[in-house]
Amino acid sequence: MDVTSLGCPISYLLKDELAHELQIRGFSVELEKSRDDLRKQLTQLIKLHRRGSVCFKPESSECKEEEEIAVCTAKVEAIEKEITGDFIARSAPRLVARCNYLINRLSRLDVSSEGRRNLCSRIISCLAIIDGGRSEASSDDEEEVKDVNVSQSCTKIIYQPAKTYNLNSLNLKFKGDSCVRIFATRLDELIVARDIPEEVVFKGFSDLLDGPALSWYRGNKTSFKNYQEVIDSLVEDFDNPDFDHKLLSKNKYNLTSACDWKQVVPEDSRKEILQKLHDEPSAGHFGVAKTHKRVASHYFWPSMFQDVKKYVAACEVCNCYKPINTAQAGLMGQPRQVTQPWEAISCDLMGPLPVSSNRNQFLFVVSDYFSKYTLLFPLRSSFTKHIVKCLEKGVFLLHGTPKIIFCDNGPQFVSKEFQELIKKYNVPHIFYNPRYHPQTNQTERVNRDIGRAIASYVRSDHRKWDQNISEIQCAINTAIHEGTKFSPYSLVHGRDMILDGSLYCSDDPIDPNQVTIVDPTSFSDSLGNLKNIFVSVRANLKRAHEHNSKYYNLRKRPVQLQVGQFAYKRCFPLSSAIKHFSAKLAPKFEKCIISDKHSPVVYSLKSLDGKDLGKFYIKDIVRYD
Repeated sequence: MDVTSLGCPISYLLKDELAHELQIRGFSVELEKSRDDLRKQLTQLIKLHRRGSVCFKPESSECKEEEEIAVCTAKVEAIEKEITGDFIARSAPRLVARCNYLINRLSRLDVSSEGRRNLCSRIISCLAIIDGGRSEASSDDEEEVKDVNVSQSCTKIIYQPAKTYNLNSLNLKFKGDSCVRIFATRLDELIVARDIPEEVVFKGFSDLLDGPALSWYRGNKTSFKNYQEVIDSLVEDFDNPDFDHKLLSKNKYNLTSACDWKQVVPEDSRKEILQKLHDEPSAGHFGVAKTHKRVASHYFWPSMFQDVKKYVAACEVCNCYKPINTAQAGLMGQPRQVTQPWEAISCDLMGPLPVSSNRNQFLFVVSDYFSKYTLLFPLRSSFTKHIVKCLEKGVFLLHGTPKIIFCDNGPQFVSKEFQELIKKYNVPHIFYNPRYHPQTNQTERVNRDIGRAIASYVRSDHRKWDQNISEIQCAINTAIHEGTKFSPYSLVHGRDMILDGSLYCSDDPIDPNQVTIVDPTSFSDSLGNLKNIFVSVRANLKRAHEHNSKYYNLRKRPVQLQVGQFAYKRCFPLSSAIKHFSAKLAPKFEKCIISDKHSPVVYSLKSLDGKDLGKFYIKDIVRYD
């Protein structure tokens, strides 16, 4: 069996036929491979066999004669069905190639049989129909075929006209100024794919050359004996100039450079080049664009830009010191689920402020999440005992114990004394803000209004900042809140606050002995209506959250991190003249590990040595890719 002959170009073979050709040559076939993969594998095997690099060990086909005839019969029936239908002239080359392949395949069987001879006759009839005017000649010659073992040579005379090869149709020219290795590889692929004999290529090799390469070939033509000698000499004489044993490429990048020829860097040396042109002080740890242009001025390799991009993205120094220029991560979170006043509160400590005439220096602020009711407590110090006293006397024993407390990570709120207060009153939940992200605490928003109000009245004497604290608290609690559409005072007390006695509509003097509750039903009705008001407040808060989310999320992007993943957290250093330390020169980010996920925007982090770093908001975390 001629293991290099298929009877037709490889491109016409179906997937099962490609697998069959590989199997009869002694090679295993993976069923999940595509037709293109099998075609490339068969092309490469035939190419290597022609060069003598591999030897085939054909399988015996004596025991598979019936199976082969059955397979070929099905394929012949498919061809007959196609040519008896609406036959298209441009399908003729493909059908002729398919018929020639089947005859070639049948000719490999060692045992002659009537079924195989009949099948060959049917194929001959198909070819006669396709060839049209040759049907009579084909029938005469068919009678001379007495043994299918000689049918291959006969069918080549009957059905295949004298085949001519036009090497110009390959659209392949070598002029001497391009890569000769690519030309040789591409030529070998075309020879195998189009089933062109190497002798034909050797005789017409001048059709593939032009310019200096053609002149070279004409001067050395008599010294070549076969195709392989031409290729070897061509590669040897036209390889790129290499005076330092390095491959060069000319003008791959149109950059201003004194070097037209760029050194082609092998894969094992590329990292060293990138380190030199990115990490060293003379390179400056610049970004992708500048680093790529610096490398491309002197070097070249395939996919160089992608390699530079990956290297810069993985650079530890760049990740720690460079600011982020992308959209801020993290969408707005979900609204707090509260149903009534004083169910959830938030607290914060403002200060230190200038020591007032009353010796106060801090302002402790407590805000109710549902009604937005605010309590202000001036303090002389920020000790935990003062915070605990204000919460116990001014909130827990006056408005009731809350279900949830939100606070920051200040030492007063993480102290043992504060935790004992929480335990004493059995507060179910206490939540701390992510580090360096006070925006999640409602009190921070109230602090802005408080600071503005205080500043509006102290004028130039800042020691009087605590003189109007009660009035400012009253102003905040009696104002209609934009989110709830009610005043905080009315939601807590069930009525509007009366700031002036003249609002009582009565001109008659009242005897103290005659003060009685005349009609309590009106006030009880207003208290009973609080349930409907609370429902309306919850709807208003939800609507306000949706409105705020719409604008907050415009320039934000969602980011999801996984536990155990590496990341970079933002650093918040402080300059110190004593320590000769400047925050501007400190790292902006620190590499760490995601240790826990509390919500889509809040994560717990730990350092590379396992130290707990606390909870951080997603805007201060950069994903490590």
